[in-house]
Amino acid sequence: MGDRPQELAGRGQPVGPALGETSLRVTDAQPCLETVDGDVLPVAEARRVCRRMFYSGFFLLPWMWCVNVWLFWPDFRHGDDVVLVKYTRRSAACFAAASAGLAAWLLTFSLGGPGVVGQDVYAQLNMAGWDLQSLGLIF
Repeated sequence: MGDRPQELAGRGQPVGPALGETSLRVTDAQPCLETVDGDVLPVAEARRVCRRMFYSGFFLLPWMWCVNVWLFWPDFRHGDDVVLVKYTRRSAACFAAASAGLAAWLLTFSLGGPGVVGQDVYAQLNMAGWDLQSLGLIF
């Protein structure tokens, strides 16, 4: 084990701390934090990634909220950085709301069918009845 970081074979670039060490600083001047998958990011970069993942969830990508919470799980649970805590907790709340809405919609149409929403509404919203070839989705 030793004081030097492990080196990439043949390149001499540091990969991370040696086995058993838990240093979260890439340089002394720039504080860093570790994500759940072991990547070490500078705090400014982590904030930028976390913020972008949060806002990307609003562009019909709600799974990005789940990935955001997973990636920054240590900060979600007990983080010191207020920006990361804010965006990861908001991501968790938005993902829970999106999942609840999707589950309600799925259960309504799969279990209830036309008896719950009415035959006309069911026929209009049922994707099985859509002509995908006229929409250009099937050749």
